[in-house]
Amino acid sequence: MKSFFFDGVTNPAEIEATLSILQDSLMVRTDSSAVVLKIVDNRTLIHPPYKERACSKCHDPNAMGKPKMGLPDLCYTCHTSMEYKYEALHGPVENGSCTQCHSPHIAKIDKLLK
Repeated sequence: MKSFFFDGVTNPAEIEATLSILQDSLMVRTDSSAVVLKIVDNRTLIHPPYKERACSKCHDPNAMGKPKMGLPDLCYTCHTSMEYKYEALHGPVENGSCTQCHSPHIAKIDKLLK
């Protein structure tokens, strides 16, 4: 929430322009939870729904773009649930606060970490 109000959401047109300029340096990486585009030279990672401008996968267009549901349920519609994988959980995971550590749109660190 802080990121949205203070940093804003990156304009998808800017991302598209950056991608077209850096097209040769793109590689697709697959891990257990998602496919992420990685721009090698400046290490920008883009969450696929955000890159595809598929905002309605997570946001309700009829409710001024508010999330369709709360966290972590929204994240778990695509990503594997972490709640039952481990005996002890990291505090934000236990509280279902995925976006406390992960950016839902764009980041410079693997796994979209802030």
